Amino acid sequence: IPHRSDPGHATQFENALRYKVEFLTPNTGSDDYADHATPMPSLGGASAQPLRFLDFLIQEPIRTVLLHRSGVPVVVPSPGRSAVHKLIVASRRQNDANG
Repeated sequence: IPHRSDPGHATQFENALRYKVEFLTPNTGSDDYADHATPMPSLGGASAQPLRFLDFLIQEPIRTVLLHRSGVPVVVPSPGRSAVHKLIVASRRQNDANG
């Protein structure tokens, strides 16, 4: 899936079943880079979307189990940090035609 403002880069991929994977990276620099894909050579040519406060979100992750067949162990952000991150990002999001 081409990046919305950088069509030469892809930060999201979707398979035939419409399962999406998006690559994110912390945006700790200027907001000038917020809407530009960041090339990630170690991802085989894929890019990542810089996301403000991602470093806060991924601190102190928790271990849990994905409910699929006999279970798949995963590490995810803590629910409290996820909620706070959503509130922070939502308050900073610009209103535009694409939401």
